[in-house]
Amino acid sequence: MFAKDQLVSPVPSSEEIDHGIELSKSGDFVGALKLLWPAAEQGDAKAQNSLGVLYARGRGVPQDAVAAVSWYRKAAEQGDSVAQYNLAYSYTHGFGVTKNEDEALAWYLRSAAQGNDMAQYMLGHAYSSGFANAPKDMVRAVRWFREAAAQDNAGAQYWLGVLCQRGDGIAQDAVAALAWFRKSGDQGDVRALRNIGAAYEFGHGVAIDNVQAVHWYREAAERGCDVSQCWLADMYLQGKGAPRDPMQAVFWYRRSAEQGNAVAQHHLGVLCERGDGVARDMAQAAAWYRRAADQGNLDAERNLQALFNSCSTEVVH
Repeated sequence: MFAKDQLVSPVPSSEEIDHGIELSKSGDFVGALKLLWPAAEQGDAKAQNSLGVLYARGRGVPQDAVAAVSWYRKAAEQGDSVAQYNLAYSYTHGFGVTKNEDEALAWYLRSAAQGNDMAQYMLGHAYSSGFANAPKDMVRAVRWFREAAAQDNAGAQYWLGVLCQRGDGIAQDAVAALAWFRKSGDQGDVRALRNIGAAYEFGHGVAIDNVQAVHWYREAAERGCDVSQCWLADMYLQGKGAPRDPMQAVFWYRRSAEQGNAVAQHHLGVLCERGDGVARDMAQAAAWYRRAADQGNLDAERNLQALFNSCSTEVVH
């Protein structure tokens, strides 16, 4: 843990501050703090923001959200756009400061005006949902998503795809939606990869191609997307885009179900009850139905009741 008496440089140069930031990214927090702390106390905004991040995460110093916000504010008031975003985010979630959406919006706007893509992305969400005292305004939401997307913000690109699909604040255009999903997917956004797969499965903006659907679902599934894991399992179970393979279906349903996906839990219960791709096991079927039913899945509730009724009938006779 860092102590102030370890300081070796009273006034670090700009190059030393940049080096301190790189050290913090590489995990050398003591080395980073030796350079960042004196610079922050001397008023360097970039060092102040970086020190705030270290406090927020408890890296090299005790985790202290209040101290983090204090350093963010010092940097933000000097015009540092990253610190302005971090301060806004803290107000949004109540980290180290009382939650205040109006303050958050004000700081997002100041950061976004300087071109910070994450602040622009958050403003897109803010105006699409009616954040703080700002009324819902899809035209402004699209504008901010576009600003962020132009800087290759994958989340903004994904949401532009969604809005193009819906025709919400922008002309409905399945081809344009798919183009945005591709841009976002190229950066690894699993939601976008999933939606590319759905576009191929259902012919949204492209000709139906189930082989391509399986490919894109797998891309997202292997990155941990529970919805894609469930949809990929559906494809294997139905033999769409790949030979029917109940064992692969069980494999992907299980991965999805273990992440809490209620639809996958229900389907896994069905396969356990049938003995399709997995050994028939009524206890496991009931367990998966129950987990799905606990999340409000009505099909699972009905199947669980039917399973109990069936077992009761067997016992009576």
